[in-house]
Amino acid sequence: MDLKIGDIQETALITLAIRASETDRPNARIKDLKAKEIIDTLGVDVSKYDPFMSHEGVVALSIFSTTWWHIKAEYTASARF
Repeated sequence: MDLKIGDIQETALITLAIRASETDRPNARIKDLKAKEIIDTLGVDVSKYDPFMSHEGVVALSIFSTTWWHIKAEYTASARF
């Protein structure tokens, strides 16, 4: 697939690319098979995003977000109105 990516599209792709790259690691802290599927389907070289500190930021935010949603869901399910 010959995909043309502008600056705005590239910015949106960074998080997806990092989540896919983390999924490929043997000791991955997050697994996002959908991100990997999308990146593989697009056929875009995303290796240039991995060296940045944003990798750690995306992983940390993903872990935090997932944990927060689980806590919120448990609280909502146990709340009595």
